Amino acid sequence: GGEISVRSRPGMGAAFIISLPLESDMGMTRERETASQPEAFLRVLLIDDEPEVRQVLTRLLEIDGHVLTSAATALEGMRLFGEGEFDVVMTDLGLPDSPGAELARQIKEMSPGTRLILISGWTEDVEEIGAHVQADAILSKPFGITELREALSAAMTAGRGAEGAAPNV
Repeated sequence: GGEISVRSRPGMGAAFIISLPLESDMGMTRERETASQPEAFLRVLLIDDEPEVRQVLTRLLEIDGHVLTSAATALEGMRLFGEGEFDVVMTDLGLPDSPGAELARQIKEMSPGTRLILISGWTEDVEEIGAHVQADAILSKPFGITELREALSAAMTAGRGAEGAAPNV
């Protein structure tokens, strides 16, 4: 429920501004978050090369009781995918050892029923890439727990309704 902003100038340093809600506002925020929590617990494979992103996503997913396995590379992610059973695979598009889109395509080819969420900080061509690899949802950075829950919900309900492009959350 808070916000972080950054002001920076070359050679002058950076200022980080952190705004947190008052205690009276937090109750309302918690009620909204609780109302949007998923009903089922999921087995999630997260593939992202940024340790901070993996750490934050691990915490957010575990808040809702999901079981998370994470990998830092496409190679490690494919190994884990082959060894386990997952309801959802979340992969960053920008991986150091292989394009995330190629990894996503391979996962859908191996297991078409596995739900796939693309994570990206890119703004261009993400929806086109998502449609090409049959992503069930796209999660755009930066995001919070509400957007994460919306992406998981969209991914889990994908294919039950009308066909189309992956929802961009």
